[in-house]
Amino acid sequence: MKSIFIIFLLILLYGQVNAQYNALQIGDKMPDFEFAIQNHKMSRAKISDFKGKLVFFDFWSTYCSSCIAGFPKMEKLQKEFGDKIIIILVNIRETQEEVDARLKARKSIAPELMRMPSIIGEQAFAQLFPHRFAGNYVWLNLDGEFILDSYLDYNIHAKKIKEVLEGKKITFLAAPAVKYGLTDNEPTLLNMVNDSKTKKSEVYSMFTPVNLDYYPLSGAQLQVKDTVSKNIRNTYVNQTFINLYLYVLKKNLDEEWKSKVYGPNTGTDLYLDYFKILVKDSSLYDDRLLSKVNQTDEYVTRSLYCYEQVLPQTVTTEQALSYMKEDLDRYFGIRYGCKVNIEEVEIPCYYLKKANSLTKLSEDEIKKKLKELNFKEITIDWSYNNLMSSYFRAIGDYPYVFLDADTSIKFSAVVPRDDEWKKESDLQEFQQVLELNNLKLVKGTKKINMIVVLD
Repeated sequence: MKSIFIIFLLILLYGQVNAQYNALQIGDKMPDFEFAIQNHKMSRAKISDFKGKLVFFDFWSTYCSSCIAGFPKMEKLQKEFGDKIIIILVNIRETQEEVDARLKARKSIAPELMRMPSIIGEQAFAQLFPHRFAGNYVWLNLDGEFILDSYLDYNIHAKKIKEVLEGKKITFLAAPAVKYGLTDNEPTLLNMVNDSKTKKSEVYSMFTPVNLDYYPLSGAQLQVKDTVSKNIRNTYVNQTFINLYLYVLKKNLDEEWKSKVYGPNTGTDLYLDYFKILVKDSSLYDDRLLSKVNQTDEYVTRSLYCYEQVLPQTVTTEQALSYMKEDLDRYFGIRYGCKVNIEEVEIPCYYLKKANSLTKLSEDEIKKKLKELNFKEITIDWSYNNLMSSYFRAIGDYPYVFLDADTSIKFSAVVPRDDEWKKESDLQEFQQVLELNNLKLVKGTKKINMIVVLD
């Protein structure tokens, strides 16, 4: 028991000795201490060495693949602004040995780490800039003052850098205190925009622009009942045009879309596949319709809206969605002059089918044949989406792929690992892998209902 107490005391004392800095708040000046830095003219530096420059810390770790994928963008910004800024890659979660070993195991080259200024393992930066996620961006202005703290790359673009260099005060999304989603005790949208103690209205619907106290795409609070007023409230905060219409119309499409196993959009953007957007300026409807490089905080905020409806509890869910559709049509019809309808559309696609091979190969036999095809790293895949994604994303193609009616929903396949596919890989090579697993891709078209937006 005594030894445990001593260990605890040592840990406590060690933490106190090493916690020499308090977390900085926006507007604070960074203390001027010395730290080790790689790929710089000196092996050690101080913040005062960079006075007169925008100092940009890009926090990352080997576990954060999106951080590493963002390095080329950082290097490009550094080259664009030259000695007016300095971008420093900072890893506070791992040692140099861990970084080297993990990047080697992942086969991640990350050449920017060999060229850009880099700080690894300096815990003072963890104390000064604590953050929840491995990836985070911190900016110090030309006087060394802390002006930006965000993990959203929406905030990181040339226009904002120019504003800092010109001495302008910048705004950005996702301040540390921002609310990441709606909770059960959120105020009504009416109270968010109205400070007066107005009497609660029994029935209403309303729109407001983006609310910067909340994270983009914060979500929705649905079916919130008020036992006194006998009403029910549905609140949607910081949603795009696409998301709002998706809430209303998705149920009408789900059944016929359930056979889709891959599409042009992935991850959080996958429901964009339901839409056919025929408009003059798609960025007004959803910033995800822009290329990644153009998805800045300005475009995000101008495409986000809040919507709320309060209705009697006697209203059904179907009626509430119908009223919401009327509100959306009226509001965006006036604002953008657009029309939104569900229509049958014919789209080019692939069908994933059974190959109907006479001989079913064992796992070991498939592995052997894949080795003969010069694939070195083999894995087992249980998801059609992952299977399609591993190939099509590698070659930079994003078609619709639907599961044919005679193809089993559950499956497992012995396939090359994702990083085995190269950009120059051709479909014939992929077809060979599929055929070993008794599958094949057939090119065709499909008539399917989509949400069509016209202006």
